[in-house]
Amino acid sequence: MEVYHGSLTDITDEYLKPNQAFNNDLYKPWVYFSSSYVNALLYSVNPIRSYLLKNGYLYDARSFSAHIDFKQTPPIVYEIYDGMFEELFNTRSFIYICDIDDCNVEGDNKEIKIEKIVRIKKKIEIANFYEELLSMEKNDEVALKRFNSWDTYQYNIFISDYISTKASSIETYGEIQFYQDKFPNNLEIQKIVTKALERIEL
Repeated sequence: MEVYHGSLTDITDEYLKPNQAFNNDLYKPWVYFSSSYVNALLYSVNPIRSYLLKNGYLYDARSFSAHIDFKQTPPIVYEIYDGMFEELFNTRSFIYICDIDDCNVEGDNKEIKIEKIVRIKKKIEIANFYEELLSMEKNDEVALKRFNSWDTYQYNIFISDYISTKASSIETYGEIQFYQDKFPNNLEIQKIVTKALERIEL
């Protein structure tokens, strides 16, 4: 079965290797794939990680992306603060294509988790992720929910129900910086950030 892995990282090795996504015993070191090329491409740029790389935090980010809804058809990509698409998505990314036998596809994002190294069959470089998204939008492969299209009520519900849930998984100082910088006036998120800071400093 042909499967796809999206990443910001230009991997020069012949293999993808399992990675510990969280500092949590519930999460084993896995290589994450999708049976969907589009879904893997959407995962290739994580706004939080992209922000941290631009600000010198290297790979100090382990949280899931807080910007994609795979339950919708086509998937929705949310601009969670004003200017996010242009600021963080004007970057290159990569799709790694592999062949895997006897794998289970799970969830709306068509996820596949593998606990061993996997040989890379082909690497595709996406020269500009944002331009690729715009092209996919024209072809109805993805829907872009731009920040200026929100009404205040709708946005507040989204922040409370979605972003705050993702913010609860904060594990690093870099992630704290992201939420402090991009949501300074959201009291709900800042309370979560304060608790995370206290937890990390223990």
